[in-house]
Amino acid sequence: MKIEAIRKKLEKAAPGRPIGPFEIDLSAIHIDPTMQVRDRLDKQNMHRIRSAYRAGTELPPLALAFVEGDETFPIVLDGHHRFTVLEALAAEARLRGGPASMTAQATFVILTETEARFQAALANTTHGLQLKPRESRRVFAAYVKAGRHRKGDEFRSYRDIGKDMGRDHKTIIAWMKADFPCEAARMAEPEKATEGGDGPPPPIVVVAHAMDAWLLEGRCLFEQGGSSDRSRLTKGLGRLLRSLEVDLAREEGDGTIPGLDLETSTELPEDADF
Repeated sequence: MKIEAIRKKLEKAAPGRPIGPFEIDLSAIHIDPTMQVRDRLDKQNMHRIRSAYRAGTELPPLALAFVEGDETFPIVLDGHHRFTVLEALAAEARLRGGPASMTAQATFVILTETEARFQAALANTTHGLQLKPRESRRVFAAYVKAGRHRKGDEFRSYRDIGKDMGRDHKTIIAWMKADFPCEAARMAEPEKATEGGDGPPPPIVVVAHAMDAWLLEGRCLFEQGGSSDRSRLTKGLGRLLRSLEVDLAREEGDGTIPGLDLETSTELPEDADF
């Protein structure tokens, strides 16, 4: 199904509710590496998925999202391993003289960037592959950034948050104090919960992960021989910097992170070394 037809169906759907699955060309799907909380894809899992696809086994559809403000192409929320395997199978088919394109089944939804990050992070907690501690920390950051630690104007208890995260409440308290000190302080003083604002800024661990993810994407582009086309990387970096500017504006003080120059151009130098 064409992207335009899917967008029209989404306009008629309830906000935040997925539709589909529909068939879509793989080339119409984009990857935003900052939506993936895992450090890397699991090779054994991809091998199992590859074997399943080649055997004709029907796997769950990909979960894709159009992010509000940048709705040109859908990005992967859930199914990074499946999408990577499908791209590899499509490339192999082209080498054997097969069709120039390949399709996949997928569901679609329109989300804000914050909610998309949370839904992508949440998807990783429902899979059989166990998250590493720092990956779980990123899921927690997405959880707080999406405001899931609140219920209306009130804060949820650390024990309830721990149940959502599958972690002891003492661990959640430590994470909140380390990564979201302002929110931790407000949770200690409930009367401050109704002061307003757009939510907490992203902790430095999330900023670092986002940067690492885009640098990794740049390395992959070069390794795949696509160094002449850097548009995806530069657009992604530009999106990241714009998001940081909005979030840092909420910070108290001068709203800067030491060593981070947000005025730097997103254009990559010709001799960029990844």
